[in-house]
Amino acid sequence: MTDKTLRMLYIGLNSKLKQGQVYALTIEFHGDLSEGLNGFYKSRYTTSTGEERIIATTQFEPTDASAAFPCFDEPAFKATFTMSMVRDKDHISLFNMPLKSSTSYGSNGLILDKFNTTLKMSTYLVAFIVCDFEYKQKISGSGTRVRVYSQSEQVEDTPFALDAAAKIIDHYEDFFQVAYPLPKQDLVAIPDFSAGAMENWGLITYRETAILYKDGVSSDKDMQWVGVVTAHELAHQWFGNLVTMEWWNDLWLNEGFASYVEYIGTNFIKPEWKMLDQFLYQTFQRALVLDSLSNSHPISVPVSNPAQINEIFDNISYDKGASIIRMLANYLTDGIFKSGLTFYLKNNSYGNANMDDLWQALTQADAGHGDTNVKAMMDTWTLQMGYPVVTLTKDGNKVTATQQRFLIHPNGKASTSEFKSPFDYQWKIPFTYIQSDGKNDSMLIDSHSVDITLTGSPTWIKGNTRCTGFYRVNYDTANWNALIQQLGTDHSAFSSADRTSLVDDIFHLARAGHVAQTKALDLSLYLKKERNYVPLATTISNLGYIGEVFIGRDGYKLYKQYILQQLSDIIDEVGWNDTGTHLEKLRRGIVLGEANSCGHEASVNNSRTIFYEWMTKGTQVSPNLKYVIYCNGVRYGGEEEFQFVWKKYQDETVASEKRKLMAAAACTSDAGRLKRLLEWSTDESKVRSQDTESLISYVASNPNNGRHLAWDFLLENWDMLKKRYAADINMIGKMISKIVSGFSTQEELNMVTTFFTTHSTKGFGTRRIDQSIEKLHTNVDWMNTNEATVTKWFKDNVNPDKVPKMID
Repeated sequence: MTDKTLRMLYIGLNSKLKQGQVYALTIEFHGDLSEGLNGFYKSRYTTSTGEERIIATTQFEPTDASAAFPCFDEPAFKATFTMSMVRDKDHISLFNMPLKSSTSYGSNGLILDKFNTTLKMSTYLVAFIVCDFEYKQKISGSGTRVRVYSQSEQVEDTPFALDAAAKIIDHYEDFFQVAYPLPKQDLVAIPDFSAGAMENWGLITYRETAILYKDGVSSDKDMQWVGVVTAHELAHQWFGNLVTMEWWNDLWLNEGFASYVEYIGTNFIKPEWKMLDQFLYQTFQRALVLDSLSNSHPISVPVSNPAQINEIFDNISYDKGASIIRMLANYLTDGIFKSGLTFYLKNNSYGNANMDDLWQALTQADAGHGDTNVKAMMDTWTLQMGYPVVTLTKDGNKVTATQQRFLIHPNGKASTSEFKSPFDYQWKIPFTYIQSDGKNDSMLIDSHSVDITLTGSPTWIKGNTRCTGFYRVNYDTANWNALIQQLGTDHSAFSSADRTSLVDDIFHLARAGHVAQTKALDLSLYLKKERNYVPLATTISNLGYIGEVFIGRDGYKLYKQYILQQLSDIIDEVGWNDTGTHLEKLRRGIVLGEANSCGHEASVNNSRTIFYEWMTKGTQVSPNLKYVIYCNGVRYGGEEEFQFVWKKYQDETVASEKRKLMAAAACTSDAGRLKRLLEWSTDESKVRSQDTESLISYVASNPNNGRHLAWDFLLENWDMLKKRYAADINMIGKMISKIVSGFSTQEELNMVTTFFTTHSTKGFGTRRIDQSIEKLHTNVDWMNTNEATVTKWFKDNVNPDKVPKMID
């Protein structure tokens, strides 16, 4: 008997089993190569000569190993695996372990490959591939053979990932004080792949965008992505593979840890990228946004079937997990944290563990130092969802710090959540602060309210120094005013991280009604002075929320004028020469992108000129300016420009370039072309199945009614999309989230809620849908409360003489 919900086979016996007796169970198993992106499946690619080639590859996490071979498909059932594969002579086969022998098989030219037996490991980490790929190889400092495999025509795009992988393996061996346990580490670029990458032990699989970097074609942002994903998957080889969670409720132990350590690994190979600073913008803020919803979930969450397991592969498990581990590392100090990790890995090697085992190891490492009860502190962060806002009220030299749960929509449905807090939404908070005179201190806030006595006579106090804690900080009006004045006078008095947290905190506090929205806008006036990538990107992103919900409203033009007024100096400074440091190139991309999307005439004209040089003469476009130029060529062009970019997308073989061209096609201002893109998004002769969600999301981001066109497409194709992505429920959830994120009227809210009330979403990312509807409620309430006030603020603070000339 089979249970389709649990994906289990039940075998009934006629009599009781006798203790000590050996029984043999034989199961006849037959499986075909899947046409989806899970289990043992087909992937296709086309050579430069137009020849289609097929490879076979695997994706087993979380519960699809049983689709390829009979097994107890649970992480705690570890075993050793011995693999033999039969292939033809034009292909190679790959497995978790090195090849042991190859011999002829039969009389028709087939070859039998036998591999060394694996170490004890979980089923979801087993992987095997049959392909015609080539590779480049390095040997790590400790002797591990490292190879990167790809299509033969792309093998010259593998050296960056190869060099990064070899160096990161050496660094992690030093960081963990545990040797890499396998003789080899293969990294393979897969043409069709649902996730970004998969940490199969010794045989990591990647999307091509996450491992291939083509010098002169790919951008610095593409290179950074390759470095980050490589560092993430290699971190798993220890944390997840060598030691594995007992059950999927502790998925965050795998993913949260790797999502933190990826920054350490990437920072090691490229310190000039300042990845530990970028953590705030790339990971920390995403976690805060999702976990501010009443429809969030605890990091450690009960799951009992594959649909529930798939649903927790989200920003809570990855990004919040990373953020609270980073918070703990800063609280314990790096030396104690690393010692605790070494204890944990050595004590649990080749076995399974839960988060209490990690807390015990870290407590052991801290003994005699801070003597922290790590479990008592961290349970408040893992067993209840959400996070606190710490409000500081200053009265002379006394500051009262009060904590409460932060909800972006305080009038939402928190009380009806399926999860109840065992701590009444109180946290043990590693709280830090700095004063205007440079003095700083720290403490553990473990009650609702505590008093702090300041030394000296500071004009302001700033909480969460360097933004290491997973919480927001609010202040009384006088302190906010002093902080805003300091930013306006000399913003360098705060570190980059502190400026970043001030901006992100006040804008989200304003959205939740803790402070006036105009107060957040007052703080944004300092943007004219900001030149550091992370706080600059954070400010633009937070202002971008207003722009998104203002689309189609009277205040939208004023919003764009304000953005250009505040960025006018830096637009001129960054220029159009693709030069400078890595962070300067990232900064140029975000500044010019914002300038063009807001209609900055000089930028639009410049990007269109470069576009036409490329289209008519084949002039090379600088890698870090490509998306801005491609997008504006299509946005302000017609059918010819649109077709040119789409044809380039169809013909392109470099995955990172292909993604930019796809996104640029969705910049068109014509509704008919957007509808065509939506139709093409599910045509596998034009768009890979793995990229459907991305193309629909790109269309939804188009301010020219793109989100309504995408919504209509989703409704018309709901049943087809559910069937197509039945094995990857997060795909549909991501589409819905992107489509409805900019809706902001009561009519749109009614439209969305009516659809999901009348259509079943069981097993298809229900929590993501609930989160999307909650965000929509937030948008509607925000607009009702703030639209008139914010529009007036823009009118009062936009000086027409300081706004660069714009294209309507």
